[in-house]
Amino acid sequence: MLGVSTSGYYAWRNRAPAARTQADQRLCGITPSMSRRGNCYDNAMMESFWTTLKTELFGAYVPATKAEARLLIFEYIELYYNRHRKHSALGFKSPVDFEAQFRYQQN
Repeated sequence: MLGVSTSGYYAWRNRAPAARTQADQRLCGITPSMSRRGNCYDNAMMESFWTTLKTELFGAYVPATKAEARLLIFEYIELYYNRHRKHSALGFKSPVDFEAQFRYQQN
């Protein structure tokens, strides 16, 4: 079994899903994002973005290939999320409009 003892496999398999995910990330050379204990807000903005992206872009649709997923995500972020989608944290302006207003006020 790929050099893994059966007992080691079951020990890995029986771990909590989060522990398995972190182990998988380390095997792939990915450093998991970890905060200090008790700090649940450090990743809140990114978690909110991923939820919005998955809900608004994909819904129940699953792209057929990674290339298709990359293209859809790129178009969503660059053509819709940054240019047209209104953000409550920006006074219900799109990021592009907010930056333009900020630059105008600086001059």
